[in-house]
Amino acid sequence: MPTMLQEEVEKACKTYVSRIILISGSALFLVSDVILAISSFKAIDCLENTLSSTDNL
Repeated sequence: MPTMLQEEVEKACKTYVSRIILISGSALFLVSDVILAISSFKAIDCLENTLSSTDNL
């Protein structure tokens, strides 16, 4: 039969693991947003260069 201390340790461990998973997911989301923003700016820049080069013809 688990003691009260063991139950508290198990609960703390589950809470700790869930917080690590939550922080990891948030960090992954943030990194993907940064990658998306960079690729979007590169695509817009490429389109602007393409349009400006066709305007000069």
